[in-house]
Amino acid sequence: MVARFGALAFTLPACEPTMAENLAHFYLHQVLEGIVSAGATPDQLLLLDGVRAVFPRDPFLNKTVGLSLFREGPARIGESEYNRHRLALFMPLDERALRQPVVSSMVLRGPLPALREFYRRMFIELVGRAELLKIHKVVQGIVNKLCHTDDLGFPVTVHPNGAEVYFEFLGSSLALDTRRGVRIGGTVPGVVLGGHPESPLLMKLRIDLNLADS
Repeated sequence: MVARFGALAFTLPACEPTMAENLAHFYLHQVLEGIVSAGATPDQLLLLDGVRAVFPRDPFLNKTVGLSLFREGPARIGESEYNRHRLALFMPLDERALRQPVVSSMVLRGPLPALREFYRRMFIELVGRAELLKIHKVVQGIVNKLCHTDDLGFPVTVHPNGAEVYFEFLGSSLALDTRRGVRIGGTVPGVVLGGHPESPLLMKLRIDLNLADS
């Protein structure tokens, strides 16, 4: 199936489940460096660290000047103990930081130079602190620090949840209508990636599309 779409698949070493999404970014960085080594010059790249997202339209049709990231939902950092703890590992928390929206580490989009610089800054935060990788999605704390406090040298656009990608596993205040085909915020999804087959969205899609449970 992967080959049908002109893609390549690689088997990665097993790791602790809590570290998987952190280590995904190290492998994504290796892919970026492999693209550079191959002499390729893609205009835009879309990186995902997991398989839980819904795209209302073809995500490869969108382009970004600088870097695009995406909010997980309407919550602010100060309203989420989970994200407050991860951000506090990398910076002191003040009132301004707590008022910022939670930016997901799951999806990044932009030109190759911007993505490589973002990863360079990300890994600087982990120098001498590799033990932090044992914390589930600790990279999300770094992503929020870089987005909200650091001057990266290029624009950063943080899109609302559902504007281009919808994270269905968190509360987002977007209407999910399954009465006449699936619609999220009034839009029919174009690409669905789901790690939880039992979710209402994926169950409805399986029924509508007559997909086998496997």
